[in-house]
Amino acid sequence: MKRNIIIPVCFLLLFFSMDLLAGGDPRVGTAPAAFLGNEEITIYLRVLATDLEDAEGPLYLISGANGGEMNMSLEASVMDENVWSVTITPDEYYGVTVETIEGKISDNNGTETNAFSLSVFDPSVMDGVMVKWFPSTAIYSENVSIIFNATMSDRDDLTGVDPVYMWAWNNPEGLGDAANQGGWGSVDPSAACEKIGEDLWRKDIVPQLYWDTEKPMSEIGCLFRNMAGDAQTEDLAIPLVAPPVTEVAKVIRPFPVKFTKKDIFTLYYDLKLETNSAIKNLKDIYIETSTNVEEENNPLPGSWIVYKPSELERAKMTPLEDSIYYIQFIPEQYYSLDPAYELKQLNYIFRNKGGIVKSEQYSIKVLKED
Repeated sequence: MKRNIIIPVCFLLLFFSMDLLAGGDPRVGTAPAAFLGNEEITIYLRVLATDLEDAEGPLYLISGANGGEMNMSLEASVMDENVWSVTITPDEYYGVTVETIEGKISDNNGTETNAFSLSVFDPSVMDGVMVKWFPSTAIYSENVSIIFNATMSDRDDLTGVDPVYMWAWNNPEGLGDAANQGGWGSVDPSAACEKIGEDLWRKDIVPQLYWDTEKPMSEIGCLFRNMAGDAQTEDLAIPLVAPPVTEVAKVIRPFPVKFTKKDIFTLYYDLKLETNSAIKNLKDIYIETSTNVEEENNPLPGSWIVYKPSELERAKMTPLEDSIYYIQFIPEQYYSLDPAYELKQLNYIFRNKGGIVKSEQYSIKVLKED
């Protein structure tokens, strides 16, 4: 995070050296979003807009429980750009019945974020309530837990029904019924909720993943039902919002985020986020690509004038929707890599066929095979 220095640096080092080693509020969430102390959870540590933004790592979760000393250190794994994670079972990890987790994120040099706090789900908040969702401001690209108290069903009595299913749809963006839930008369097991208490059920989803879309979403429509579909609640609507403005949209997105040279890999390119105005006017987008920092294994080296149109097709991206283009391949095959070649990163420049218009170069890290 950049600071405006208005006094000599030497004075900052002498009198404010500790302040230089701390700063910024991380955005922290969990999967499931409403979690119990005795279950395994993943804690997502988002360090964008903190002093650990773009840190290469390692990064650590420094934490404690129930307001106690933060004296537990656990190395985090990188999940995405500026997103790290740890996986724990809170009660086991802290050795107590956990009600709250307090923590901060640190590197090996003493640079750390401000502290944050997480609360274990308290079933008593559902007394006399049919449905709540957590967090209360649900983000379409992150975990949201929808909790259902079957004893409070507003239509048919669902007390004692086991299992309970969530039937979900999206109307505002035209995504329709969630594809993985089957049909009304043959509901898929993946639509089942998780029982977390007597007549208390949880459905934890990432909305965009649940509908398999990259579109922004403004709402989840849902109801809770039995397997046969002859007992259900009334329809519900859960509003969704975009990630905070600190979560800057990216020009390129790999899917999956973590992949090896043997995996099917999709690269998405959002033309509307490109800063080069000349590229924004292109109809056809091509990739100029290579591997590792040495920029090796370019499938189409040199001037493209020498290549047949059919050869250039391998570099052409496919329009998906609006301004988004994509290309999909298996890296080992696309770059004709030797089996012993260690692929560490992929490099991309987006361009027109003639090469007169080009973007800056982007790079994506590749996982080493186990």
